[in-house]
Amino acid sequence: MSNFSGPGVYMVIPTNAKEMCLDVWGGGSNPGAPVRLDYNGMDRENQIWEVVAAGGDRGCPEVGVQDRQYHLLAVNSGLMLCAPVEGEMTGCVVATRSVRDPSTRWKISPAGNEAYYITSMAGTNLALSVQAGRRGRGEDLVVSPKVAQPYFQFELKTPPF
Repeated sequence: MSNFSGPGVYMVIPTNAKEMCLDVWGGGSNPGAPVRLDYNGMDRENQIWEVVAAGGDRGCPEVGVQDRQYHLLAVNSGLMLCAPVEGEMTGCVVATRSVRDPSTRWKISPAGNEAYYITSMAGTNLALSVQAGRRGRGEDLVVSPKVAQPYFQFELKTPPF
């Protein structure tokens, strides 16, 4: 069950593989480290994300709550979750980029059943998903056209520290 209530520290868990969560693979703390699925608790520091309010479009003041965007920062490094450049079929990484760069900006919107879509601002209707709906350890996180499938939906849970 998600307990997302806005900016804060969370684990991001795909609804199609609830024993997994987003993980900065191998504890990477350098720009370009991939973000993949790993078992909850394998290396907790790599699996905690700070959701930070980023304002409205490109960092301008918000027009309303529906305009709110976020940055997702890897707690182990402070690097941002970044979508690949539009058109690339590569996985998401953590990196240092401008806070105004659309690849660093995300909308978090309800998907139902206490799950959320995490939509990239890097392209039209592109959402974070587990590649091809896979569930295994080491599967890449990608952005692709959003569909109402469990592998596009995530629970955001407060870590059990």
